[in-house]
Amino acid sequence: MSGPRRLGDYEVLHQLSAGGMGEVLLARKRGAGGFERLAAIKTIRSDLRKMDQLRAMFLDEAKLLARLSHPAVAQVYDFGEQDGLLYLVMEYVAGVSFGDMVDDGGVPPGIACRMIAQGCRGLHAAHTLEDEAGNPLGVVHRDVSPDNLMLTFGGAVQVLDFGIALMRGRSAPVTDFGTVKGKPPYLSPEQVRGEAVDQRSDVFSASVVLWELLAGEHLFAGDSIYAIGRAVLEKQIPPPSSLNPEVPEELDSVVAQGLSRDPDERFQTAQALAEALNAVAARMNAESLGIFATRELAQAKDQHRQWLAKVKDDDVKLPVGRPSHVMTAQADVGALLEESHSGEVDGFAGTMPDRIVDDDADASLVPARTRVLPALLLALFACAAVLAIAWLKMCGADRVATAPADAALPTIIDASGSVAADAAPAAPADASAIVDAGAIIDASARRRVRPDARPRRARPDARPRPRRPDASVSVTPKGFGTISLFADPFASVRLDGKSIGNTPLLNVRVTAGTHTVEFIAPDTGERRYRKVVDVGVDQRVRIRAPGR
Repeated sequence: MSGPRRLGDYEVLHQLSAGGMGEVLLARKRGAGGFERLAAIKTIRSDLRKMDQLRAMFLDEAKLLARLSHPAVAQVYDFGEQDGLLYLVMEYVAGVSFGDMVDDGGVPPGIACRMIAQGCRGLHAAHTLEDEAGNPLGVVHRDVSPDNLMLTFGGAVQVLDFGIALMRGRSAPVTDFGTVKGKPPYLSPEQVRGEAVDQRSDVFSASVVLWELLAGEHLFAGDSIYAIGRAVLEKQIPPPSSLNPEVPEELDSVVAQGLSRDPDERFQTAQALAEALNAVAARMNAESLGIFATRELAQAKDQHRQWLAKVKDDDVKLPVGRPSHVMTAQADVGALLEESHSGEVDGFAGTMPDRIVDDDADASLVPARTRVLPALLLALFACAAVLAIAWLKMCGADRVATAPADAALPTIIDASGSVAADAAPAAPADASAIVDAGAIIDASARRRVRPDARPRRARPDARPRPRRPDASVSVTPKGFGTISLFADPFASVRLDGKSIGNTPLLNVRVTAGTHTVEFIAPDTGERRYRKVVDVGVDQRVRIRAPGR
């Protein structure tokens, strides 16, 4: 780990995570009489510290969290600057992400109700924040997703990462035109269309997470951000009970209302959704989250305890990161601001985002936009348009709609090499005045999409269905597929002997055929995991290295 060993009164112990914008550090403050307090410190990456927009975003998040006092949001201890480095000192809380629970096939319906209800109470506290004069700040999280929700080992829910939240009076721009903030499968329809958003947008996103916890699979899938966006707008959403017979009919109704594409027909506040879910959980006699966490998270808690003891021992050298399946309340780094442009890609016209800012995306994979003088643009417009489209297709980033809407769904490969089965009240005043400038889908140019959902991992009790061979893949395939790579703790990745960056890496475009992937420990250079994988034409493969 590079960087300062102390930040203010805190001794830096370990790097918990690093991403496109910065890093999160585990730190310790000591005092008289053996006093000790652990904290998570969030910072901006050293090479980005002079970017005014990033500094503004970081300051906005610090100001918001300093105002926000709720059990479901990590407490702010301090904020400061040292040698040009802005840092935010947060409460250190450990637990398991909702995303890991979806991966593992979901949770019992009553537990899902209680988990989302607690998260919604935290969101409601943010939504109803006021300034000193009592004026609503119009906060919208904009990035509610399974990876930004955590169940602690004590059975409490934490809402993470307010780095791209909307708030009145913020210093950073709301959204650059042509860019949409958030993770595509959890965007609300109004986010997809680039319309005004208010707290009801977060209600929709939370309801998507609820659906996935109940069904044990993902709701909105697609081969590109455009296909996912169309699914958000048009897919026929099956009731969770159609995939999980334990879900009662009244819970289906709550989910359906939360997922209404018309904001006026949804629960109008996160608090209202929380109350409906708590009522269902009570009628189901669902156990408390504390009892559930004590039983189901015991192994992860013990693993974390052992890991933490080693980290606090200065004589023990450990790899960067956290124990597998364990996360902290500030382990996910905020989104990276990116420049983007609008235009027409593959015949789809309108104001389109060149990319979606995804917290999981590594900045090293995102190409910067070339700057050209206006006079040259006028002279070379036609040529530049052709070259731009060709460049986008060559890059093959997951943020560009170059694949057809009916392309093959991803194949998911875990560390064992197995393939997953079927991997394939009124609205708040003035809140709607905050508008996202980006849009994935132009409302005037919709197309129908396949109503299918992709599970990341088969439910334990699911009946595996035979995978039909892809007729488009020949013995010597010609074309491209993508590989997404994950590891916890994070790792450097070599693809066919060439370094391509640090995990997570999303939808890396590769030629169809056989490829060798190696996960390298960034601190020692040791190879942690190696896998040879066959990628078919238009196939998406996901590889997760085993945890330590």
